[in-house]
Amino acid sequence: MGKRGKARTRFEPAAATAVDQADQRAAGWTAPGWAQAGLGAFFLVACAFGVLEVHYSNDTWIGLAAGRQIMTQGRVPTTDQFSYTFYGQTWYNQNWLSHVFFWLLYDKLSPNAVVLGTWAVGVGIFSMVLAATWVRCRSWMAATAAAGIVAFACRDWLSIRPATIQFLLLAALWLSLSALASQGRPGHQAGPKGKRGAGFEKPADRPGHRRWWPLILLLAVLSVWTHAHGSFVLGFGLAAMFLGCNLLAWVFRRPATISRGQFLALTVIGLATAVAGAALSPFGIENYTHPLKVVESALFRQVGEWVPPFREADRFPPVNRFWVALSIAIGVPLVTLMLRGFARGSEADDHADARARLPRYSLPTVLLDLASVGAGLYWAMFARRFAPTFYILAAPALTTFTIWLAGSLPARLQRNLATALVCGAWVAAGVLGFVTYRFAYRDLVADVQPDGDYTLLDRVTHNDHRLRMVIEFLNRNGLAANVMSEWKVSGAIMFYAPGARVFIDGRAQQVYDEKHYKTYMWLLSSADTNPDLARQLLDIFKTDAVLLPRWASVMKLIEVLQSDPAWLQVLDTPAAMIWVRDGSKLLAELARRERQGDLWWPDYPETELVRGSLWVSTSPSDPQRAVELWQSAVARDPTLGIPGYVWITRALRRVGCVEQAAAYLQSERARLIESASRLPPRIQAALLEELDRCEQMLIQRPGSGGPGAN
Repeated sequence: MGKRGKARTRFEPAAATAVDQADQRAAGWTAPGWAQAGLGAFFLVACAFGVLEVHYSNDTWIGLAAGRQIMTQGRVPTTDQFSYTFYGQTWYNQNWLSHVFFWLLYDKLSPNAVVLGTWAVGVGIFSMVLAATWVRCRSWMAATAAAGIVAFACRDWLSIRPATIQFLLLAALWLSLSALASQGRPGHQAGPKGKRGAGFEKPADRPGHRRWWPLILLLAVLSVWTHAHGSFVLGFGLAAMFLGCNLLAWVFRRPATISRGQFLALTVIGLATAVAGAALSPFGIENYTHPLKVVESALFRQVGEWVPPFREADRFPPVNRFWVALSIAIGVPLVTLMLRGFARGSEADDHADARARLPRYSLPTVLLDLASVGAGLYWAMFARRFAPTFYILAAPALTTFTIWLAGSLPARLQRNLATALVCGAWVAAGVLGFVTYRFAYRDLVADVQPDGDYTLLDRVTHNDHRLRMVIEFLNRNGLAANVMSEWKVSGAIMFYAPGARVFIDGRAQQVYDEKHYKTYMWLLSSADTNPDLARQLLDIFKTDAVLLPRWASVMKLIEVLQSDPAWLQVLDTPAAMIWVRDGSKLLAELARRERQGDLWWPDYPETELVRGSLWVSTSPSDPQRAVELWQSAVARDPTLGIPGYVWITRALRRVGCVEQAAAYLQSERARLIESASRLPPRIQAALLEELDRCEQMLIQRPGSGGPGAN
């Protein structure tokens, strides 16, 4: 054949030499169509289970706010414009293309399109895992089962955030490399009676056939990934690993999985997209170095998703399904290996025929499988956020290896295992379908607050209407305030109240430094130990307002603000509260606009109660207007009589309306007694005791007119 022929043989895919008998029998892993449909049902149900993940998403609102900013300004900003603590400093937004994707869905279609688009991305991930597994093992049954397990295990990782786009790109890249690793394989001929089954049989490829479409897919993936998520270096690393495995094969004069032309094309694609990733990025070469800020930071790795799965199992995202998937990944090959050992005494002809069907691993394929499974497991153990990386990389390798082990089993045993697989798939589809329905109804229907209209986006992100109304107070009133808040709430402030700026948000690794993160964590967890220091920190950063949800994680800071006369509470709702610095320009603006009737307020009794305090705590004081608001609040919610009764009594006594105050207290006593059946006895007793105390105040010296006064 000459030099050209010898060279072609050297680079011939090893799989092409594995089974070269044209009259080879089909594998024993087949099943009737109705039985195989169980695997399809399991995969579809697992896809639904995997994408219907619901939790309070911070990155969703950051992404929408950033996408809107990019499309509005027509460029990718390189400095932060959302915070007041790091305003004007570099923001390494390596996720900008994903942010644009989410915003275009929101803006051009609808808020629900953001959810549907993310679900489609999730199904795309699982489908690419299925395709990558199939091109390696050529068994629809095995590939569908493996992809279904991956879909099941991916729940809680595929929310509306750039990381989900990352996993889609990873799955697409691994599909392209898997297709290159298995190209040119001749397969089994048709099954019995000329019919092709859907088991482990392989449709024939032409020996030596080269696939070029994976290189086109790889070019697209690497070009997009460098701007869609900061993990793009992983894509270049996997491509380099694939090239290295084939290079070692050539060094040791073993068959490679790609030709010289493909090797050169893949190298050029990698280098070209790497250079373009720096040249076209707003951050230049720092687009590659910035991810080390997180990887090398022990402090930032304390954030829940960066905690390894073997530590603090109660952190989010949960890792129970990761351990299930890992157990399956380890257990299934081990069980198959045990069955292989037990089957050594089978009939000679049956076993010999089974051996003839075994594919032979080439050196680059073995190296690639070992490296991919090892890399995926390493990253998953490094931080739980990378768990899907392990699923995506390991599924094709472990499934193919399991089939390789099972290929030496007697055909009878293979048929029995195939029967168990398809029957188990129907059972799993039924059980998982019921669980998926129950979870979806709980998360998207039952747990949604009855007040307000909730879009699908609101339901998926737990976007509480009551908390959103607090943020709307900032937005509708056009308050350009420096707002300190819990960092998950800060993302919603960035999107819903673009005129405000935040103290910190979920971009901790992209904008803020470790010192600032420590300051934030101390304010939330330890402010009550040194209230003076907490006040000084808020002053240093020129904080105008503090917006805190009624969450246990922020209760210590809430207690400090409630007892600090330097901060006046201006808004209260069932979901959150806002304090404004006393004597600040923001408080003066609120007082002026309230007296002009120019402020929008959420319609809650608690809001009226605090709103009344604004009338007596700022100049000019108007106790009569405050009393009107307080009485309205108590009428709507009797439990607000504490502290409403005291405030009303003091205000009326201050303006000389003692008889009016006495009449009000008597009417309230009668109302409480009449509504005793509608109030818990403990609350009714406390309110009656408060009325007694207020009646005693009427015969004492006059007090001040409102909360916090002498």
